[in-house]
Amino acid sequence: MADNFLEKQMEDYRSGRRAMAIRRPAVGVTSVFIVGDDREAIERCVRMCRALGWRTAFADSDQQRGRDLAQCTGSQHHPIDASDPDSIARSVETIRSRWKSLDLVIIAGSNRESDIVRLINDMQIFYLFA
Repeated sequence: MADNFLEKQMEDYRSGRRAMAIRRPAVGVTSVFIVGDDREAIERCVRMCRALGWRTAFADSDQQRGRDLAQCTGSQHHPIDASDPDSIARSVETIRSRWKSLDLVIIAGSNRESDIVRLINDMQIFYLFA
C-alpha cells in the first residue's frame, strides 16, 4: 500500500497537479519568516505555511504586492530595502519582539544567503530553491 501511495504522489508531482510537497518540519514549529529574491516562491511558501496554521511573516521590497499578499493570506508583510542588508535583521528582531519567538526561517532563492544566515544564525533555517 505504501508503494502505491508513493507512486501516486510522484505521479501527481510529475503531472503538475502537486506543485510542491508539504512536509511538516520538527514538532513545535508555529512561526515562520520567509525571505528571499524569488517572489513567486515566497508567495507559495506563505500560502502553504498559513494553510498549516503557522504564524507567517515575509519580507518583500515591493510594498503594494506585499500588502496585497498579507491581506489575502492573513500573514505579516515586512517591507525591506534591498540595498540595506540590515533591514532583514530589523525585521527578524521586530517579529521576535511581537511574537516572543520565531521558529523557522525559509530562504527562497536568495543570492544573499550568507548575509541572511549571518544575521539569523541562531535559528532553524530551511532553503528553498525554485
